Amino acid sequence: MAHIFKEFGISHNASGFNSLFSEINHYESTLKCPVIIGMEGFNGYARPLDQLIQQKGYILYNINNLKLARFKELFSGPAKTDVIVPKKIVEFMRIAPSFQGER
Repeated sequence: MAHIFKEFGISHNASGFNSLFSEINHYESTLKCPVIIGMEGFNGYARPLDQLIQQKGYILYNINNLKLARFKELFSGPAKTDVIVPKKIVEFMRIAPSFQGER
């Protein structure tokens, strides 16, 4: 089971979205594996990118920033930086299926 994690920034516009999907297409065609995308941007803050991701059929973990902050408190590490947040999102995505259906 392959795990690929690549961080890169994009502009929140058509050019940035095209760059993201170009990167995804490269890995998808090269590795022939499903694509799962995690992003912080709950409650409409990620639109229209979240909708584009879902329209293309990718699995999306759109993570609530407050829940991510709680997760970081529980599984502490260094203070919030732009480098730490993506790594915590990946950790959150890895354990999230364990909590499906629990309330």
